[in-house]
Amino acid sequence: MRKTPAAALLLNLPEEQRAKLADWLLNGMPYHQAKMLVAKEFGVEVRSLSTFSSFWQEACLPHLLMRRRQMLRSAAARTGEALDDPTGFDEATIDALKQKAYELAEAPEPKTNDLRTVMLLLVRYRDQQLKGERLAFDREKHEFDAAKKCMEKREELQKIHQENPLDDDVKLEKVRRLLFGIPPNERH
Repeated sequence: MRKTPAAALLLNLPEEQRAKLADWLLNGMPYHQAKMLVAKEFGVEVRSLSTFSSFWQEACLPHLLMRRRQMLRSAAARTGEALDDPTGFDEATIDALKQKAYELAEAPEPKTNDLRTVMLLLVRYRDQQLKGERLAFDREKHEFDAAKKCMEKREELQKIHQENPLDDDVKLEKVRRLLFGIPPNERH
């Protein structure tokens, strides 16, 4: 990597300080804020914000590209896993969201917008989960009620079944009306 003169000031910092500065910038810290922290924590005066831009190009961008390649490989692997077992993928995603919410909540200076976004996603997931449970309960109740009604009407159902001249669609319609009454769209 060829150092530009502007970036040299920051690229020549001790490794620990370079890593800390790169971490700040990779996590979205604006250059003007980084300039103040570099002066305060490292005792280095940076005259121009373009120095940070050069540092970004030489130190942060390769790291960011590497991180994106790793995320792409991870996403490809998880996509394969999701196709094999979608529920496991959903659970892993929710676990990651919960972990992110915890990290944001415990951060010394929490980003409230990020925390709010993650919490809203978790609340929406829980709402969807409850709706799914409610639908499963409603379906189970409906199936039980339908089976009970079939038992009560078994003799009439057998008569409909034995009516030979009727095709299956007509028989099904008669069974439906016997068990559930007139469809709502036909009621006056």
